[in-house]
Amino acid sequence: MLILARRKHFPVIIHCRDCGDGSAAKRTLEIILYHDLADMKFYRHCFDGTIEEMTAWQQLPTIIFGVSGKFIRDNTGLEVIPRIPPHQLVLETDSPFLSPFPWCPVNQPWNLPVIAKEVSRLRNIPLSVLMWTVNDNALKFFQIPRQRQ
Repeated sequence: MLILARRKHFPVIIHCRDCGDGSAAKRTLEIILYHDLADMKFYRHCFDGTIEEMTAWQQLPTIIFGVSGKFIRDNTGLEVIPRIPPHQLVLETDSPFLSPFPWCPVNQPWNLPVIAKEVSRLRNIPLSVLMWTVNDNALKFFQIPRQRQ
């Protein structure tokens, strides 16, 4: 699939989750580097790794990291989210999974503002700045033209 994505100039969305030891992410990155695919566009969907894992993935020059509500629910990633460079950050809900609330088994897209508010708090930036940044990142990554305002 990676070779096909390269031929078609498609971005690659990596859904790489493991049991918290980082081994799946490490092996996935090794495969990408081994096959000399680092120049492709990669999106680490539902990123919940460590600072070390994020740093390793930054070998890929166009990597972006998707942050979901899982970090709110599980109280994880609190030290990583502020360290993701602004140009590499996007927000996601992963609906219907990974609700930010333990009492809500089914996630919904309308939970995105909850995620955004917590990320802006952790990064100590205004919500409007965060929303502009992550929107711009998503538009650029997926090559979606900006609407006239």
